[in-house]
Amino acid sequence: SEAKNKAIIASVPDMIFSVTRTGVIHDIKPSGVCLGQPDARLAGENLSGILPAHLVKPALDAIDQAFISGELQRFEFYVQPDGKTSYYEARVTRAGGEDTLMIVRDITDRRRSEACDLMLLDIAVKVLEETPLEDILTFTCQQIMAIFDLKLIWVGRKETAGSVRLFTAGDEATDFVRGLSVRWDETPRGMGPTGTAIRTGKVQMMQLDDPHAEPWRDKLAEYATAAGMSFPLKVGGMILGALTVCTDDTAFWTK
Repeated sequence: SEAKNKAIIASVPDMIFSVTRTGVIHDIKPSGVCLGQPDARLAGENLSGILPAHLVKPALDAIDQAFISGELQRFEFYVQPDGKTSYYEARVTRAGGEDTLMIVRDITDRRRSEACDLMLLDIAVKVLEETPLEDILTFTCQQIMAIFDLKLIWVGRKETAGSVRLFTAGDEATDFVRGLSVRWDETPRGMGPTGTAIRTGKVQMMQLDDPHAEPWRDKLAEYATAAGMSFPLKVGGMILGALTVCTDDTAFWTK
């Protein structure tokens, strides 16, 4: 029945809409936000005004092939609203007349997971090649920043007498950690997420207005950082340091 079909479609988390053979969107099953903008703004738009320029032709080709072959077509693309990269997969099938049915799925998590797997493989190779530890830590920071669109990231290595040595990558992150004093003992500069993660062996989260952020608050604000999280790095039960990630998106950890 029509009611049953509508209920099935409503239960699908993906965005579903009708697109004409020329690429005009005219019917939408809302999903909140897609393609970097609210659903309501997509109705009546042409794919050529939404997708990155270099992906317009592949999208229109997929629609055209759906008409010609009658078979399901797939293509992947990305958008970068506010500088954050999101990846999508579109499945296109002919729906009758001059319309196609397009189902768009957010595959950002999958793409990030695949990238993390490759990163871990690269790290394993570097370890086998006896690459210096500093180079491995810098490489790791570079990869995580690229995969998750992060501004600031560093690895804090536990040193003697409560001190922490910081490693990072990228011009902005390097500028940020230059002269930054972080410790893992119970002094004020050891109470931040990096030091606490090293001292306790537990994941730590910190907002900019957290009292323990006071020693670094001005510098964090200067770099438009709103929240941070630190993950203890353990080998054989021994805590060697912590990976600290900072973002300007307070909802980053709950997505």
